[in-house]
Parts: sequence; C-alpha cells; structure tokens
Amino acid sequence: MQIAYIELNSEYMINLSKMMSKWTTASQYPVVNVIRDSRSGNIIISHKGNSWWIPITYTTQTDLNFNDTEPYHWLTPHTEEINIPNIKQFDWIILNLQQTGKYKLIIL
Repeated sequence: MQIAYIELNSEYMINLSKMMSKWTTASQYPVVNVIRDSRSGNIIISHKGNSWWIPITYTTQTDLNFNDTEPYHWLTPHTEEINIPNIKQFDWIILNLQQTGKYKLIIL
C-alpha cells in the first residue's frame, strides 16, 4: 500500500502511517468549510487548526462523474485552503463523492 501511495502521490512523499495517524487516533472527524464565490466561479475549501490529511473529491453539473473517488486535492497540515477555479455560475457542486472521506462539511 505504501508503494502505491508513493507512486500516485509522489508530490507529498510522506509516510503513510504519519498521514493516517490522526485518522486512527482522533475521537472526532475534521470539519471542512466550503465557500462559493459566485462572481469568480471559485470554490474555496478550508480547514483550520487541524493536522489532518483530508482527501477532496467533487463533481459538478457540467463535469458529472460520481464514480471517480480518487482525490483531486488534499487538505494537509501544510495546506489549509484549496481554491477550485472556474465552476460555472449556476452549476451545482457535490463534494466528498460516495462519502469516501469521513469529515463534516460546512457550506458557508
């Protein structure tokens, strides 16, 4: 599993046990905030004060695919905010496809 992780996510190059330690020892799930800026078409995804590695998956009305559950982005202890640009103004967006990540979403 560690080898597959490194091959797919070489940009992070972190030990899998270090990445998963928060998930296996914490008594709570992380909280992820989502803000949609309808003027720019950007979606801003963030978490504050957490040391989690959170996989971000999503689909939109235009790019519909509920079966692709490989993370597009990761919120990491070093990345507190992700910007997803150019979502069409009236498109819906669904995050955490098939609930593959165990976290709470707060839509602001």
